[in-house]
Amino acid sequence: SELGNTDKIYALIQECSRMDIEVLNGRLENYEYMLMLSDYFGDKNLNSVQFDTLQNHMDITNGKLSIPNMTIESTLGHFELEGTQDMDFNMDYDLKIPWSVIKKGARYKLFGKKKTKKEEEDKIIEIDPNKKTRFLNLKIFGNIDDYKITLGKKKRKR
Repeated sequence: SELGNTDKIYALIQECSRMDIEVLNGRLENYEYMLMLSDYFGDKNLNSVQFDTLQNHMDITNGKLSIPNMTIESTLGHFELEGTQDMDFNMDYDLKIPWSVIKKGARYKLFGKKKTKKEEEDKIIEIDPNKKTRFLNLKIFGNIDDYKITLGKKKRKR
């Protein structure tokens, strides 16, 4: 019998050991798992998230996807992500979000504000590499249906 698209992708992923990816001007539309982070992003539109260039390599070993640290510039803001996920959607991710994004989300949650203008909503937000940026480190772990988000620890450089 012919394999469905999901089965083909799964079979391909099981065979690969390394994938180099590049996504230009990407967008996540109605991706329900983005809602896991709604407490941290205030009034940002989590149903339509646009990305600048995403570029990274991903390793797959024994069905476990490993994502090295990657910087993501998006309409939600700048953040950094790394971690692992297996084919059963068990995940262990470290996410770094700038405090400036967290403060805006907290301000909106506490006091509310008028909705962002459409042109601001669609703007890719980058951080200034010449300025020091403080991050909130989050750990996302568990299964996609039963996960926890906790404060993570800053990794020490050796």
